[in-house]
Amino acid sequence: MEYRERLWPTAWIWLTGPALVAVLAIAYGAAYGASVGWLIFIPTAAAVTLGIVLLSPVIVVTEDNLRVGAAVIPRSALGLCIALDAAELTRETRRGDAAIYLALRTWASRRAVLVQVIDDQDPHSAWLISTRHPHTLQRAINTPETNPDKSTA
Repeated sequence: MEYRERLWPTAWIWLTGPALVAVLAIAYGAAYGASVGWLIFIPTAAAVTLGIVLLSPVIVVTEDNLRVGAAVIPRSALGLCIALDAAELTRETRRGDAAIYLALRTWASRRAVLVQVIDDQDPHSAWLISTRHPHTLQRAINTPETNPDKSTA
């Protein structure tokens, strides 16, 4: 494996989810009793936490594939990869290209990479992937040893 990253959300997401659930539980607890409030808080907070974990994809670059969450594409189908900062990411998303596969988690990072897809059979022209380490991911995808026709941008 050449690269692995899990896009965990920032701390404010981890705090906001349970806080909103707590407000709901307190409201029901005040109206119907503390036990009802706890019966609402515990499973709902667990569901929110599970949702956050499930929405935090893993990015894996191996010698053969790029995987983002459940989506997988062979490295042979990838062209050049470009690292994007927050301003470049905003410009790219505002272009509105419907052919780009979006794997964006802006609550985890405002930086990304844009990976060109060179396979004519693929319905996507590129992948736009959020990452906390865009230059490291870019180097992993553009590695000349495994992709001799590519160079780093």
